[in-house]
Amino acid sequence: MKYDPVLENCPICGSAQTRFYHSDLRQNRISICEACRFQFMNPQYSDQYLTEFYAGYYSHHSQIEREPTSHAHDFYLKKIETFLPQKGKLLDYGCGVGRVMNTARQRGWTVVGYDVDCETTKKVEKVYDVEIKCGSFEDLDWEGRRFDLIYLYHVLEHVKDPVHTIKTLRGLLNEKGHLFVGVPNMRSLSSTAKTYLERKRIRRRRIGAHYATDHHLLYFSKPSLSILLEKCGFSVVYTRNGYKAKNEDPNLKKIAMRYVTDHLYPNSQMVMLARRDD
Repeated sequence: MKYDPVLENCPICGSAQTRFYHSDLRQNRISICEACRFQFMNPQYSDQYLTEFYAGYYSHHSQIEREPTSHAHDFYLKKIETFLPQKGKLLDYGCGVGRVMNTARQRGWTVVGYDVDCETTKKVEKVYDVEIKCGSFEDLDWEGRRFDLIYLYHVLEHVKDPVHTIKTLRGLLNEKGHLFVGVPNMRSLSSTAKTYLERKRIRRRRIGAHYATDHHLLYFSKPSLSILLEKCGFSVVYTRNGYKAKNEDPNLKKIAMRYVTDHLYPNSQMVMLARRDD
C-alpha cells in the first residue's frame, strides 16, 4: 500500500481544524491546519513505501568522500557555540554522508551519528573514522548516553510524527542541552509566490513541485516550527534564514550572504536553535 489513512488531526498542534489546501503534479494532496497554519501531505506515504524509496535514494545519491570543512555548517556551529561555549557531545541525527560530523569534529566536538540506512553508514564510518548507529532509532540502545547538542539538518520534513521525534530526541539531551533544526521554509518568498499563483490557476507548469512530495511529508514555516519545539519542551533561542554559501564561493560573496542578502527576505531554508527546558 502506498498511502496511510487520511490524517484527521494536525501533526503539530493536534487540532481537528484541518482542510484541503493544495495538490501537486503527482496528485498528492496537501492539508493545512486552520489553528496553527501548518501544512502537511495528507494522506502520507506508508512505512513500506518510504522504506523502499529510501533504500533506492541512498544507493543513488550518497557520494561518500572525505571533504574539507563545510562552510555553511562551520558557520552554524560557530553561532551555536555562542550558546554552548563548552564543546561537548554532538549527535548528528540523519547524518547522511557525514559532512556535519566531519565539520563538528574539526571544531572540537565529540561526535556520534545516526541514520536509518546501515549500508551507507558503514561506508561513512570508514571514511571519517566515526561512530554511527543505524537502523530503527527506537530499537537502539544509547547506553545512558546524553548529548549537549543534537543536530537535525533537513531531516524533520521527512518524518511522519514530528512531535514523537522531537520528544524522543529531547530525552537524549543533557539538562539545558540544545537542538539545532534546519528545514525548508514553505513561507519563503519563492514558495509563497508559487503557491499563490498555482491556487489562482495562473501558474500551470510543475504544479506544487516546490513541496517535493516525492520524499517530503511536512512543510514548515517559522511559526509552525516554533510551535512544535515549544510544545515538546524547548525554548527557541536563535533563528535565521538558511546560509547557502559554499566552500568555493569568493569571500566577498560569503560576507554579502551572511550579513546582507540572507536578511532581505525569507529564503527557501531556515534554521532554529532551541534549548531544552526543565
